[in-house]
Amino acid sequence: TRNKTSVFFQDTQTLTGLTLKIRLLRLFLVLWSFTCFPISGWSNAYYPPKSIHPFLNYALLTDPGGISTDLSLWLKGDQGVVLNSGAVSQWTDQSTSSAHAVQSVVADRPTQNTGDRALNFNPSVYFNADHLQVPLDISANTTGEVTLFVVALTGQLARAEGEDVGLYPFSLGTLAHRNYSLTMGYATGQIVPAPLRVRAIDGFYTYDGQPFTGDFGFEVIGLLGDDPLPEVGISGASQGATGLGRYTLMPKLGTWPNYDVQLIAGTLTIRHDPSRVQVSGVLTPNSGTAEAVWTITNIDQYPNNQVRVYNKNQQLVWSQQGYKNTWRGIDANSYRPLPAAPYYYVVDLKNGKPPIQGWFYLTY
Repeated sequence: TRNKTSVFFQDTQTLTGLTLKIRLLRLFLVLWSFTCFPISGWSNAYYPPKSIHPFLNYALLTDPGGISTDLSLWLKGDQGVVLNSGAVSQWTDQSTSSAHAVQSVVADRPTQNTGDRALNFNPSVYFNADHLQVPLDISANTTGEVTLFVVALTGQLARAEGEDVGLYPFSLGTLAHRNYSLTMGYATGQIVPAPLRVRAIDGFYTYDGQPFTGDFGFEVIGLLGDDPLPEVGISGASQGATGLGRYTLMPKLGTWPNYDVQLIAGTLTIRHDPSRVQVSGVLTPNSGTAEAVWTITNIDQYPNNQVRVYNKNQQLVWSQQGYKNTWRGIDANSYRPLPAAPYYYVVDLKNGKPPIQGWFYLTY
């Protein structure tokens, strides 16, 4: 059995040929993986199955059966296991008898398992045609009575079906003993949420007159098995943003009960297009400044452009195909300077996008 979660059965055997029953000792074999091993010098020994791996939930606070005195042998699965090259060479007695179980023959040594043969993630000692020798005199020549606490169970416990997070009760299932009727106290196993990280990926958006919507994708870490990818969206001020600057991309996730979700924000950076066309709002002919000609930044990147200028009466006063920042406010009809006033422009870049439209002011 094991030191933290254990079941014990008491069986009294009177050795053959004994005429006087005298309580000699109490022998407690506490085996971690519900396994009984042969003891040298014990005649007519009963060997239960070699390896059983059930899960039980009875607290063992001090020693087996609640008995704390007159112990001849106490072997615990989490203490006193001496390993040599992965095999158990000694299992140290935890009673006061120093009756350590040893095996000098390497080939006959049992093993300690911390993997799939572990119980409730605790180590176990596994016997497979192996044995340890205990220096105790238990023979047919001894007059007395021996009380053994051993576990010799077959089968395994059952757990209520289910894979989602929650509590699942255990039952005896197929666990049985040929000499006993088994009962079990209430025990449950718990499935806890798995960690899941969802991170929004950073990105840049070049403002083109349209507000930003959407995202740049997500990184999902911790998704298990065949679970589908979660539906992830974005919340916050980044949706619909138009101004230059940085915005938070915060993931949003619907109900995901089997996972403990950590949401990690990304960053949206809105910037100007370096090739963005900007139309000057002022024209001051003969001023000797940069505004002496009407300037449309980056217009040279669109050589097929078409530019038109209208007065406040919606009359076309000037137009040009392939404008190159040379116009000084001359009326295309009279070839004279236009009067100071606001004028409406239409700049068609011939790039498949709507024309750029607005007002500029002509002054002297």
